[in-house]
Amino acid sequence: MKLDPLFSVKDNQLYTIAGDAKVELNFSDVNDISVPCELNQKTIYKILVDQKTIEPEAECYNEEYLASLRDFLKIMEEKNVFAVLCVKPEAVSDSADSAEVESYTACVKHATRRIKDCVSLAGVWLTDEFAASGDDAKISYLIDELVGKHAHYVYFASEKVLAKAKNLGEEYSSKTVLA
Repeated sequence: MKLDPLFSVKDNQLYTIAGDAKVELNFSDVNDISVPCELNQKTIYKILVDQKTIEPEAECYNEEYLASLRDFLKIMEEKNVFAVLCVKPEAVSDSADSAEVESYTACVKHATRRIKDCVSLAGVWLTDEFAASGDDAKISYLIDELVGKHAHYVYFASEKVLAKAKNLGEEYSSKTVLA
């Protein structure tokens, strides 16, 4: 299932597709999706989750957690509230072709497949832990793996990670928002 984009990126800033209005980036961290929180339409919720929570063992995914994440995002959808998935990597490598980068990318890809019908998920956070150091190609690898099923996603990044996305070219920087 492919969703239509609700956001666009212009000059690394986020805009709505409907109305073409600039979105003010007011993030609120969510560390525990099991704890109900007051949802505000002027806030984008940054869902922080460790890779180990999604993938407790290599290539073994926590489907119960992913089902709960989907339920949480569906509640957000009902309230017209948006979120960004921020998966903190278990291990970090500077090389784009390392086992750590492959494992992290597979984990994020699996998680997004399980929540693919959630309109409330605006995109994925390119974490500094994953992308700020080493090979710029880590960013392109992750985005390339997700774009096939999630062309509507926007990628959120720090200034350092955005600079790396710009090094990769317009194809990547045009999907990345400075957060």
